Amino acid sequence: MSNASGLVGGLVGGWNASGINTFQSGFPDPITATANLLANLYGAGTIRPNVVAGCNKVIGGTAQIKAGQAVLNKACFTAPGATSFGNEPRVDGQIRSQGVDNWDFSIAKTTTIRENVNLVFRAEAFNVTNRVQFGDPNLSSSSAVFGIVTTQVNSPRLFQFSLRANY
Repeated sequence: MSNASGLVGGLVGGWNASGINTFQSGFPDPITATANLLANLYGAGTIRPNVVAGCNKVIGGTAQIKAGQAVLNKACFTAPGATSFGNEPRVDGQIRSQGVDNWDFSIAKTTTIRENVNLVFRAEAFNVTNRVQFGDPNLSSSSAVFGIVTTQVNSPRLFQFSLRANY
């Protein structure tokens, strides 16, 4: 109906739709332990825990993440000795933050009033699918809430409307 004019042309013409989609895997997360003699006296930096051999560090999968739920197995991590750095890697490929899966969408309608005057109505939706993205779990192996997710890092679904006159 690209050749429509009059009222029909005004209703069906001038539409524009666009979207932005973001897909990203999560980053590896660093597990830390309480500072020991090496860190306190010699400035050895961040101390990492020891890992129990053969232990499954991650509980469940990313599809099952919920706020207040443990996602890391605390039994897999033990405090290093007073003069040990710990054997957990600085970042562990098995322990990753939740990835990003975000969909934003907009639709706009331009209506010509006169030759050099038009109205633009725009409707935008951010996080259209209303997907929750949780923050990292607590990553300090000496914490009482170690491995528990307590935060959300994205905003819920948001709609925004505008009407603009161009002249």
